[in-house]
Amino acid sequence: MNNSLKHNDFAFLKGGGNMGELIRNHDWSKTSIGTPDQWPANLKTMVATVVAARFPMFLWWGPDLIQFYNDAFQPSLGGDDKRFSSLGRNGREAWKDIWTTIGPMIEGILDGNEATWNEDVLIPIFRNGHYEDVHWTFSYSPVPNPVDGSVDGVLCTCTETTQTVARLKKAEELEKINFTREEYFRNLTDSVPAVLWITEPDGSCTYLNRQWYDITGQTHEAALGFGWISATHPEDQEEVGKRFEIANREHTSFTATYRLLQKDGAYRWTIDKGSPRFDAQGNYLGMIGTVVDVHEQFVIEDAAKDAIRASELKFRLLIEEAPVATCFYTGMDMNIEVANQMMLDLWGKDNSIIGKALYEAIPELEGQPFLEILQNVLTSGETYYAKNTPATIEKNGVLDTYYFDFTYK
Repeated sequence: MNNSLKHNDFAFLKGGGNMGELIRNHDWSKTSIGTPDQWPANLKTMVATVVAARFPMFLWWGPDLIQFYNDAFQPSLGGDDKRFSSLGRNGREAWKDIWTTIGPMIEGILDGNEATWNEDVLIPIFRNGHYEDVHWTFSYSPVPNPVDGSVDGVLCTCTETTQTVARLKKAEELEKINFTREEYFRNLTDSVPAVLWITEPDGSCTYLNRQWYDITGQTHEAALGFGWISATHPEDQEEVGKRFEIANREHTSFTATYRLLQKDGAYRWTIDKGSPRFDAQGNYLGMIGTVVDVHEQFVIEDAAKDAIRASELKFRLLIEEAPVATCFYTGMDMNIEVANQMMLDLWGKDNSIIGKALYEAIPELEGQPFLEILQNVLTSGETYYAKNTPATIEKNGVLDTYYFDFTYK
């Protein structure tokens, strides 16, 4: 880290385990995002959220996709952490061996696309000295700029599901077992560390392994048939039931995200996923599926979104409550994103100009040098100061010349 900075002065850099320590001691002056005292508020918030989380998270920031990740992500790297030994590395370089797979999704988020959700995707990675077939469930979410809504970074919440996929494949193979060997079947599935369920052609559930009962506290009598739906949150039950009824009727895959009752009375977010079963003649036998807990991922994403919204609101309030005429422009047309009442009064305008380009909002400025000056400040990054500068503005239907001291930066 730059010796002129004291990382202890930055509260958002405290804690975070091993990854937090690496961030605190990294020389950020050599990266395109600069030192932590130059970081925008939303980057500080996201870094603090990522390193404090106990769910695997990854953050790419800025045009160079400067990368951060947390301790929870490290186990997925195996014993070979060379890819991330240089914190703050360009993400495209760090992940070049799989960029053809993940790159289009990340670039799409940067271009303004909506968040992605990908389940059990096979993305081989190099770890433990060789390439391994690794399955992932992950979401790429945009981190919006609190001022103009553009995308500043990409947040990845993820979990390795290699073992889960292996268990699912094992579960699918179970349907080939002769169900007359019921005791063997039950002993086998009860050893699977995930909820496993089986239904009949009419949709009624005839089997839930031990994990379901351990989690929910339901009895066999209460859960079988369609009683399992009553263990979902009351607000989710109608949608879950509808989704399952359609999938069972059409003999298609079933997927639902819902809150599942726990023994202690609390609810946790889960993903329930099932596939249709058919015999050798193609006759529909019902469905087989699993229920996976994803509660931490949902909580972390909600917390990150709340932090971003709070940061954006704080910025707008700072402008609106500034003691001098203040506004914020975006784009080469200088769209007026935020302007306080003092600035509106100075222009002789009202709130209807918010969101409009400068010349559209204040047409009498066309032919005057202000737009060109603003554009130069935007492209050069240099602050512009002016004193006693004339400007012709229309107020109350009267065009007149006024003199102003102002700063563009």
